[in-house]
Amino acid sequence: MKVQLPVTRFSALGYVALAGLGAPLLVLALVGVFSRYAADDYCTAAQVHLAGILEAESRLYVGWSGRFTATLL
Repeated sequence: MKVQLPVTRFSALGYVALAGLGAPLLVLALVGVFSRYAADDYCTAAQVHLAGILEAESRLYVGWSGRFTATLL
């Protein structure tokens, strides 16, 4: 006895729905690639850990126009 599975077809409406639901996820993934390195608290903490507090403060003061005193506090 042979069991035959039903053949399903993906309609044009299914492709449109898939594209409509997948497009926002793709946009979020692309935006996440371009996030700022210095804006992440963990990355700033890693800079302090690797270079020391004074060197990290100096680098933030010279290379970044943001709130460099927040790291010191």
